Order: sequence, then structure tokens, then C-alpha cells
Amino acid sequence: MARQVRVLVAGDDGVGKSSIIFTLVSRSFPESPPPVVHDITLPPEHYFENAEVTLMDSSPGDEEDLNTKLAIADCIILVYSVDDDATFEHLGEYWLPLIEEKNSKTTVFIAGNKADTTSGFPEAEAEDPEQDESKGAQERKGDAAPDHGEAYLALVERVEPLLQRFRFIVDFIHVSAACEVALSDLFFKAIDSVINPISPLFDVASADLKPEAVYAIHRLFRCYDQDMDGVLNKSEMSKIQQRCFDLVLEEEDLESLRQVVVGEGRGGLVTDDGFTVEGLVTLCRHFVEENKAQVVWKMLRQTGFDTDLKLTPPSALSAARLSDAGVVFQLRPAVWDFLDRIFVRFDSNKDGLLDAADVAEVFSVLPRSIRGRSPWCTPTSASSLGLDAPAIDQRQWRAYWAQTVALSTVVASQMLFYLGFLGDDFEKASDVANYLTCVPAPGPASMTQRRRRLGIGYGLDSRLGRGLASITLKVLVVSPDEDAVRDVLRALSQAPGSGDCCKISSSSWPHDTTVDGDGSTSPDAVGYEHHGVDDDGSGRHAEPRIHVVFAAQDGPSQIADLVLLLYEEASDASIRAALDACDALPPWQGRAFIRRPPESGGPPAPCDARVESKCLKLGIPEPFDLRPEDQESAANAASGVVVSVLGDHHMPKSLARFLARTIASTPTWYSAIIALAVGGLIAAVGYELWKKSTGDQGDSAKESASGRDASQSVGKSEKLVQPTSLLDDVSMFGSLPGNGGAEERVKLCQLPSRHPYLLLFAEWAGTLRA
Repeated sequence: MARQVRVLVAGDDGVGKSSIIFTLVSRSFPESPPPVVHDITLPPEHYFENAEVTLMDSSPGDEEDLNTKLAIADCIILVYSVDDDATFEHLGEYWLPLIEEKNSKTTVFIAGNKADTTSGFPEAEAEDPEQDESKGAQERKGDAAPDHGEAYLALVERVEPLLQRFRFIVDFIHVSAACEVALSDLFFKAIDSVINPISPLFDVASADLKPEAVYAIHRLFRCYDQDMDGVLNKSEMSKIQQRCFDLVLEEEDLESLRQVVVGEGRGGLVTDDGFTVEGLVTLCRHFVEENKAQVVWKMLRQTGFDTDLKLTPPSALSAARLSDAGVVFQLRPAVWDFLDRIFVRFDSNKDGLLDAADVAEVFSVLPRSIRGRSPWCTPTSASSLGLDAPAIDQRQWRAYWAQTVALSTVVASQMLFYLGFLGDDFEKASDVANYLTCVPAPGPASMTQRRRRLGIGYGLDSRLGRGLASITLKVLVVSPDEDAVRDVLRALSQAPGSGDCCKISSSSWPHDTTVDGDGSTSPDAVGYEHHGVDDDGSGRHAEPRIHVVFAAQDGPSQIADLVLLLYEEASDASIRAALDACDALPPWQGRAFIRRPPESGGPPAPCDARVESKCLKLGIPEPFDLRPEDQESAANAASGVVVSVLGDHHMPKSLARFLARTIASTPTWYSAIIALAVGGLIAAVGYELWKKSTGDQGDSAKESASGRDASQSVGKSEKLVQPTSLLDDVSMFGSLPGNGGAEERVKLCQLPSRHPYLLLFAEWAGTLRA
């Protein structure tokens, strides 16, 4: 959508304001211009493709109209007459103070009209062919041409006090409406000062870039330095040239840019490989000082900045939220590689750890309200930036990010946008798929869907994580006692590879985005990265990386791969609450018990009989033991959760699930043979039962017809119950309960629709189809 730009032409009566507007639009000087020209709107393609310009004339006599236009003008062209010194003096006495009062944020250009009526102004003579020819003749004759330098210096000396007093003056220029000299240049500069303003970038008083502009350029550097080596090489500079200006960067262009930076006389700006971040800042400062701010703005806008240097992520990233809609989000492999490169790049001590200052430097390119703060930075830290936080290793760094994605996909995707991840295709930087990938959510899904979510292959190719760079498991810790849950999360944070127990906060987010649905913070949680080792004995960490997010329950219904039912070993009420919570879970939900021993210490006591009985009944392992401040028990519990979820150990057992696991663990062609054999067996048994049932029904009908007369003689009070012998000769089902009477027997072909046998058969048949 084109931006609306309002340009006001103001000044004393008789200086030629209307003539300037009329000549610019009609390309001809009016013999008798109107006193005031009505507002004229120029189409976007006239000057800028993204600007719709409205030219406004004014009259000092209409004070109300003048004040209204001064207040809404984006740019003001203040006109005086070159042949009337009083109009120039009136600028500083009346017009500029009035503009400062009504609209000090606008930009002002001073235009001296009627430059053709006096000599000494190159603008008036440059476009006059006769004067150019006369000047050339004088030079050929050896006569000296008029010296315009002194007149121009006199003009600068005259305007300089106004420039010092009124900082909103951008430039001054002499024009001629009668000769159509420099009018297009004047309005182009005026509109450009609105579209590409210098004031947000440059501080005239200090003659340097403003701090916010420096931060923006640092993020620009981060966006294109995708290999995170601290240098923009030729390939990365070519991407800037191609993406921002649609031009090919030639070798001589690159060398000229290098010479500009080297000319600053300071070291560390360029290397043999390319430009450092300080070199890019120097290059942008040079463009602004040369009145080429549009070059800097074009680069900044391509990376998401607006005219006020505010960075707002694309609206599509605000829609990437975690819900119970059947999918969850995980980071793409390219994002994990980007985060690993960031870790290596900002590890200042090269010791494999990011201290608090390193983490603050990573997030130094964020908007001002959250600058230097990680999304997992706890508000209770001694410093607002969390500079007192302990150093983290690479496993903890990745665990924190897995926790952020699992608890708030909005915060995670927008944070990656802030950090400068653009991906291989810069055009997709606003697409959620550039950062995240969707996988099926845990829930009442078939075995096939669940194995697809965890990246588990079938048959001979049954390794975990096939085609996935990482797997994120969500585990809920459930207990009526919130303090106990928080203590357990803190205990789990002692495991190697775990982050601290914290929230993913968005309380000071720099824009209006609803995060986590009903609040500004996520529940307490701990991220953990589990490492396996490759089978080749190299000691390298196996792919994929498995991340576990242990989180407190936050709402009545949440999706989770596993629910940890917490109970205090010495509290009977806590044990009963855990058992009740276990019974309330849906049958497809994986579950496990976790117990906290008494603080007195001592050897662990035997498991409670009721909990042990429940575990045996469901076919799940015994509870996990977790002691506070015990790194070994935390590591065992965290790794045990991973093994349990991926191995299906804590899923409630049933015949259908047992058969499904058996078939899924065999090679594909074995599975097909087993499915065909079992299907054939079921078909054969069903056919025999159906044939016997129809035969018995025929015999019963004959017996009923032959004995109808005898039945009537006995009396109508006794009703004949039709017998069935459906199960009489099928010994595999055993005897039915009751006194053996025919009226208590149930036909197999007439079982209720919700009968457990039919539900079991439907579930198993669905598994076979999958």
C-alpha cells in the first residue's frame, strides 16, 4: 500500500508558491497563476512507487487553513524571493518559529525562487542552452567566466545561522519557476526526506549515527552473516546487493566500497575476507553523510525495520501457536544449525560455555524493551538482563530453545526473526515454515501416527528419528501441590544437559501479540537434552537430538507424551491423589509415577502397595525416585523418561497395543505375512460361526413348528424361549455364567455396539489397516 506524503509549499505572498506548483505539474509557466492552487495528488509512480504525494498550496491571509496544513504536513517547502531580501528575513522572524510551534517533527526545505532574475547561481544557468553556449565561447576566447563560488559561499553564510537554530531544516536550494530550473530536484528531495528520513539515523549535533541506528545495522549484519564468522564476505555482500538493489555486485564495486571504509583510517573495519560489523557501520555512516540515506533505508527495510527503526515481526509468525488441534511444532534442522553457529560465534572464551555476558550479546539486536534478554531470562534475577546467571553449555543452550518452542511457538519464531535467521530463501523469512516444522501431536492417535511423530521407522529401518533432526517430548508433572511440582522441576534441572526451572516470558513484548492464549507467561518448566552415542563406537552423539520439556500443568486439558504423577512417599493423601489422577487420565495417555522420599534421607523405602498394584495392573514400570539436590537421581529420572516414551513402556497395556507393537517391530514383509495369516484365520472362524449360527436357527424353527400344538395345550402362560446353540460346541470360549439356561445365552452376532470385544476388535483392525 502506497504511503500518503503531504508536501506543503509556504511563504510570503508574491514569492511564487503557486507558480512553482503549477509549473511542476503542467510543465509550463503560467502567465497569470491563481492566488492559491487547490490540493493536487500525484500517483505513486510519479516520484516513488510506494508514495502517493499530495501537493498543498497556502496563503498567509487564511490563518486557519494555514495552521491546519502546517500541522499535517510531512514536509514543508519554505519559499522566498531571491530578488527581495525582506522575504528571506521573514523566514527567521516568522515562518520558521511558526513551523517549530505547529509541527517541529516535519522536515523543511528552503527554496529561493526567481533565481533567473539574478546572476551568480549555477542552478539558474545550468539548464539555459544560450548561456551554456555563451560561456563556452568566452572560454574559447580565453575570457574568464563569472566566478560563482563567492556567490554560493555568500548564500551558505547567509543560511548557516538558520541551520544552526532550526534543526529540522534539511537543505536549501535555488529554483526558477519561470525557467523550470531545479523544480523536480527540489520536490524529489522533499519527498525523499519523508520516505527516507535522516533524523532517525543521524544526530547532527554529534555528527554521528544514533545508537538505535547502530543497533539496527548490527542486526542487518547478523541477517546476512549466516555463517556466523563475524565477516561479510563477497558472497554475502552480493546477497545484499541483489536482494536490496536488484543489482549484481561487480569486483570494482566491492573494491570501491572497501576503499571508502579504509579511508576512515581505523583498523579492524575490513579484513582479507570482507567487512566486519564496524566496517558496515562505517559504510552506512558514509552514505548518510553523503545524503544517500535511501541506501541505508533500503537495506534496513528489507530486514523488517520501519521508518521509526521499529522492528515488527511478520504477522504470520504471531499465528504460530501451540494448540490441541492435532499438531505440535519443532525447529527445522537449518534453525538448529543456525543456533549452533551462534553458540560458537559468541563463545568469547572458547571454553564451550556461554556466560551471562555472552548471552546478553547474542540478544543485543532485539528491540529496546527486551534487548539483551533471553526468552528464558527470569524476572527475579539480580539484573534485568540476568547477568548473574550461571554459564550454560551447548546442550543447555539447545534445551532452552526446545523448551521455548514447546511452551510458546510465537515467542520462539519471533525471537529467531529478531536474531536474524532468514534461511536459505530470503523471500520466506515471514513464513512460519521457515522456522518450524509440524508433527502430529500426542493424543488418541494410532500407533502409526505416534511413530511418525517420533520419527520411528518400521521393520529393518526401525531406528528413532528417521528424517528428523530432533525430537521434542513434552512431559507434564501433575500434583495438587504446586510447590511440590516446582521443587521437582528444580530437582530435574540438576541433570546434565538441563536448563534452569523458568518460564518463557513475554510480559514486556514490544508489540501486541497474544502469547500462550490466556496469559503472558508459560508454566514453570525445565528443558533437557538427551544424548545417545552412535553404534560405530566413535563416541559422537547420535542423531536425532532428543529434547524433553518437563512442565507444570497449566490448564485442565493439555497434550503430553507422558504424565508424571507426583506423590509424597510419607503422605497417604498425596498417594490417593496420585492414584485418582491416574484413573482420570484417558486410556491412550502415557503415565508414570514419581515419588519424593522424606527429607530425613536414609535408604529408599519399598514402593507403596497401592501404587505397585496400579503399576502391575496397567503394565507400567515402578515409580521413579527423585531426591532433591541429587544429580544422579535427576539424570536417571530424565533419561528414564526418554527411554520410557520412546520404548512405549508407560503406555497402558492392552491386547491390541501388544499386537500392534509386535507387528511394528518386525520387518515390513513379515508384518504383511502375519497380517494376512491372522486375517485369514479370523475370516475362517467367522465363517464357521456364521454357518453354524444359521444352521442352528433353521433347526430351531423346525422344532418350533412341530411343537406348536403341544405348546398351546400346555397353556398360554408359558412362552417358549427360542434356544440357541451358538456357543455350545465352541469349547475355546468356555462355559457362560448363570444356571446354563437358554435364556441367559447371548448370540455373538448380536453383541452391543459398545461391547468391549467389538471395541478391541475395531482398535486392532484399525492398527492393521494403518
